[in-house]
Amino acid sequence: LDAEAVGQVSTIGRRVSGLPLGIELAAAQMRTLPLREVAARLDDQVTLLETKRGAVPHQRSIVAALDWSYALLDMADRERLRRLGAFPTGRLPAAAVTHVLETEEPTSVLSALVDASLVSPPSTDHEVYSMLEPVRQYAAMRLEESGEAETMRLRYAEWIVKLCDAAQVATLEGDLWAATDMVRSNVPSIAATAAWAADRAFVDIVNGIVAGAGRLWPRFADPALLIAPGLRVINEPAGDEMLRLRALARLAFLHTPLHAREAQSLLERLEGEAAGDMDLLTRHVVYAARASVPYRIQRGADADQATLRSWLELDEQAADAAVAMGYPVEPMLYNRAITLTQAGDLHGERECLERLLAWAAEERPMWRGMALHVLAKRQHLEGQAELGIVSAQEAARLLIDGGDLDFAAEAEYVLAGICAVEERFDEAAEALGRVSDYHRQIGLPPPIEEAPDLVAVVAAGLGHWDEFLIAATSFLQRIVSAQDATMREYLLRGEPGATSHLAQMLSLIHISE
Repeated sequence: LDAEAVGQVSTIGRRVSGLPLGIELAAAQMRTLPLREVAARLDDQVTLLETKRGAVPHQRSIVAALDWSYALLDMADRERLRRLGAFPTGRLPAAAVTHVLETEEPTSVLSALVDASLVSPPSTDHEVYSMLEPVRQYAAMRLEESGEAETMRLRYAEWIVKLCDAAQVATLEGDLWAATDMVRSNVPSIAATAAWAADRAFVDIVNGIVAGAGRLWPRFADPALLIAPGLRVINEPAGDEMLRLRALARLAFLHTPLHAREAQSLLERLEGEAAGDMDLLTRHVVYAARASVPYRIQRGADADQATLRSWLELDEQAADAAVAMGYPVEPMLYNRAITLTQAGDLHGERECLERLLAWAAEERPMWRGMALHVLAKRQHLEGQAELGIVSAQEAARLLIDGGDLDFAAEAEYVLAGICAVEERFDEAAEALGRVSDYHRQIGLPPPIEEAPDLVAVVAAGLGHWDEFLIAATSFLQRIVSAQDATMREYLLRGEPGATSHLAQMLSLIHISE
């Protein structure tokens, strides 16, 4: 078997949840279908996986095996199994089961399904049941036959919106760990529900998901999974206008620096539509987006002092709205510190960071990690390179422990930049390797695309001239093709700590050739 075939075999085994019967029936399909097609068609396992050769009747197909188990259930348990087919993945949080099945006792109502091995009990203390994928697809098929599919899936979608709302509240309360866990552990289910709701033009459901989960989403999942359904419904009439505005603000935030034009367009639209009275939550989300999105998409490149002051004023209004709702102001200090850095107010930046670090000292490790990754840049610029490296390393560790891959990658970028300037190129290369790994997991570009200047500097320092030429050429092409002067200036300036100036790059290219 070549590497591609090994990967396809692995995919098949994973998609049939390792069931011996599923593997056997998938292998039987290879008499008439190539391996690649068998792997690709497993979204419909209940009809694909069958054979007429040998075996007793209930072992000739997945459907026959599950029909046999289904027939042994009483009517109430059959209904429960069918309704679990509303879940888009095999992950069944007890809270979601409670909502979909309209019961207060998921343990008792699922006991017969657990005994029949159709549902697996929680293996940890997180109260999450599970279903194998073939069983889930079978339950979904039965649900379609019952005529209840739309009702049950809508009920599940309502629970997903409540989950995203709870994550937003936890973020406002400063419990970033809990908020991250809520969203990260349910990413496939949230994404599938958003796509399903967009297909049916359930506008408030899509907006609720985007508004609730959008702030955290880029940290551990591909932003496109929320951007696509969000954009599909954002022009549709919404039942909740405040919710639509919050979703629009999150859509602007979800766009990455590589999609600056689209993000700027969304932000301009938001600024045009956000006039008039807003409730406190909408005011907080909208003002926070208007304060942070320009920095996020342009990295504050050459913003004038008036613009920076306007960002700070918006940030203060976002903080005021959060405080008025009874939430702490400290989580707002992170963005403020970054903007103060750009404004040259180093005293204000240091004050924000110290206040955030003091607040985060007890049981808020992710906020501490975010503060440390900003502090690391400041320490390096103040000639304390070793302290900066330690802070960046600690920031990355805390953020990885919390599952925040996006900000962990930012901390690794800071570490790579400091190490590159200090000519510790091996350590810089290791940090860039971790960035590449984290970005691959959440669907973001690798360093060679996002920071080719830094990659080129590190490659040159290691004497890897082939890699250097690729990275340097990519960097120069980005400058030439930059769509606006602001982005071009940002590219020429480079990230703090990176020595990527055009003249240096050209001279290094000449040396490498």
